Amino acid sequence: MKKYILTLIALVTTSICCLAQLNTNRIMQIGRNALYFEDYVLSIQYFNRVINVKPYLADPYYYRAIAKFYLDDISGANNDCDIALDINPFIIGAYNLRGIIHLRQGNSNEALNDFSKGLEIEPDNINLLMNCGIANINLKEYDKALNNYDKILRYDKRNVSAILYRGIALVQMGDSLKALDEFSRASQINSSSADAFTYKGMLNYQLKHFNEALNDYNHLQELRPMDPNVYINRAITR
Repeated sequence: MKKYILTLIALVTTSICCLAQLNTNRIMQIGRNALYFEDYVLSIQYFNRVINVKPYLADPYYYRAIAKFYLDDISGANNDCDIALDINPFIIGAYNLRGIIHLRQGNSNEALNDFSKGLEIEPDNINLLMNCGIANINLKEYDKALNNYDKILRYDKRNVSAILYRGIALVQMGDSLKALDEFSRASQINSSSADAFTYKGMLNYQLKHFNEALNDYNHLQELRPMDPNVYINRAITR
């Protein structure tokens, strides 16, 4: 009888543990779904529940950091990234998010450090390469920025963002003609890219290519008809 009772207790305990695991996984998934649908406050509530039960898991801190970031709780997001990476130093997304936070705070060196740590784990991560290049531009390391964007374009030749940032780096280096080629290439790849036509129009204006700049702003007006800056820049060009 004692053996039977002990076996029964063991089975019940195992069942409770399995149920708790299933419940935690389910709550975690609901939180991620809420995050996907941009219900950040609700997602935080679910991640809090998981953290209360299993504070040793890294993922709920990371996902809660994302939600806090979009709610402009930058300090809270940064703290959650710190905790997540203390628990699991291989969460690439946490390095990327913390680096973005540093960029937003004007700390480009710290941002570059986080992006570099992420790239040590996954050297081909396009998001990390893109943001690493932005940090390089901020630090006036233009050759390094170009190198990062060249890596992206080796994987994806039509990556408009990488092409645009190449152009921005070239502008900072004083090579306006090559930069204009990059902006033109981006606008040809994606004729709906407002950023491509914005940069292209501004550079054409600076180079006194006024007719080309006017064409860029005409196209931009179709893409952003409610943006007053488009009309101001077009008026100045005229």
